[in-house]
Amino acid sequence: MRYLICCLLAAFLLAACTDECLPAREPELRVNFRLLPNTPAVEVSRIYTPEGREVAFRNGSYYLPLSLHADSVTYVFESPNRSDTLTLFYQRNFYFESRRCGYVVDIQPRNGGNGRDHQGTFEGVDVTYSRTSPFSSRRNVYAITIEY
Repeated sequence: MRYLICCLLAAFLLAACTDECLPAREPELRVNFRLLPNTPAVEVSRIYTPEGREVAFRNGSYYLPLSLHADSVTYVFESPNRSDTLTLFYQRNFYFESRRCGYVVDIQPRNGGNGRDHQGTFEGVDVTYSRTSPFSSRRNVYAITIEY
């Protein structure tokens, strides 16, 4: 019986030892594509920066990395029939979380959402600088919806 109680106590203590630090990765935008009515399906074959950095396709979506060194980033979306560009403007907010975790960054719309947050050749773009789910807060993932 003592052995069982000690094992349960140890399990509870180990479960309480979690990493309390907020995001430790570069911020990303998870891309959602929404087709406009009466529009044929468009297949994006690749996404890359003008400098040639490819955007990886993982878990069924593209994830656009946001720069920690600049307040904007540009991407090129290639499809078999067309090529589109998208420049995103945002504000980086660095703050000191704790001695153990150091500095973290949050991404917000430029000018508190009052300014234009994107520019490009798409029909419509909706950028949401809020985390996509409660589980993504540790991964620093935001959302973007692009209308074709």
